[in-house]
Amino acid sequence: MSDHFANIVTIQVEDIVYEESEEFMRTISPVFDKMLEPNTFKEGEDHIISLINKTKAEYELFRRFLHFPDVDSESYAVESKELTKEEVFLVVPWLSEYQIHNSFFNRCENILTSDYRSRFDVDTEFAIKYGFYNFYQVLLNRLFSADVEIKCRYNCKAENIKSMTTDEEESDNWKTQ
Repeated sequence: MSDHFANIVTIQVEDIVYEESEEFMRTISPVFDKMLEPNTFKEGEDHIISLINKTKAEYELFRRFLHFPDVDSESYAVESKELTKEEVFLVVPWLSEYQIHNSFFNRCENILTSDYRSRFDVDTEFAIKYGFYNFYQVLLNRLFSADVEIKCRYNCKAENIKSMTTDEEESDNWKTQ
């Protein structure tokens, strides 16, 4: 009896072919798991998954992210480096589409919350769309902090101007006496 988890799955992206472990693909994603069930879909019979409308660069980033999840492990020191915020924006739609485990989403959210260069409108839309509530909270806190800082600066300048005006008026009054 052959174990279907010992099989290799061919992933076709653009004109490139990748070989992946069927066990790995089925374990990380219920979508891939369903696709690779025997007698259910074509992919389950021929062990070929064609990713239409995907780019080679996106798949390689997605693949790197999935295959090297433990960036602290010394065994992955050369190949793994944590994703940048821009790379997270590319990977998360894949994670969502293929319903990849929450631990990968958590890792992405940690990357996003540690990056302080936010474009509030883009980042909040992304956070809401993919359910990154901690990231959204961080964005709101940053916005609130910036708003408070701007108001403090404005109020301090206004108080300084008011104080300078009052001082000048007192000085003018003193001169006229």
